[in-house]
Amino acid sequence: MRFFFFIISLLFSIVTNAQENFDVRTYGNKEAIKIYLFTSLACPHCAQFHQDVLPEIQNRYLKTQKAQLVVVDLSMNRANLMGATLLRCLPKDQVPVVEKQLYEHQKKWCYDEKDAYSYLSQLAQENGLDAGNFESCIRNKDIQKNLLSTQEKLSERYGVSRMPTLLIRRGKKVGLWEGADKKEIVDGLDEFLDLHH
Repeated sequence: MRFFFFIISLLFSIVTNAQENFDVRTYGNKEAIKIYLFTSLACPHCAQFHQDVLPEIQNRYLKTQKAQLVVVDLSMNRANLMGATLLRCLPKDQVPVVEKQLYEHQKKWCYDEKDAYSYLSQLAQENGLDAGNFESCIRNKDIQKNLLSTQEKLSERYGVSRMPTLLIRRGKKVGLWEGADKKEIVDGLDEFLDLHH
């Protein structure tokens, strides 16, 4: 079973402050309980998660204002880092659109830096970022430094070793799910959030 339920004061105190101290992306009601998603644009299981599981999470928890999704981008290679960097430079309303395309077309870009540059450049221009701004974005060392720092610190502190991983806390209780099993994740979240009634 890939669901873990535990109480660790250090862990939930870190989760509480993660959004303020690290480079993360957020969706949904900022006042609601937070569901943390550790994911990588180059991870095939993460692509499956975004195709099969994420729409259910959006419909059940985000659109209903019951939760906020906090996305922590993990980079497996240089090409992957370029993709995560691009998401920081796009108009906010284009980020989900581009993210979806990046997951759907992983084989075209995420394993080679040259392929990534070519694919990401075209994708950026199709979604509101001209060639000059794309070049500035993709070479922005501050964005990349923050992304890598977030990845290192949160992966180490949370003990995240697999992707995708969902983490949520409610009071002192912390739940963690690994993988892309929709039924297991949704049933677990419903139970954790007391949404069965």
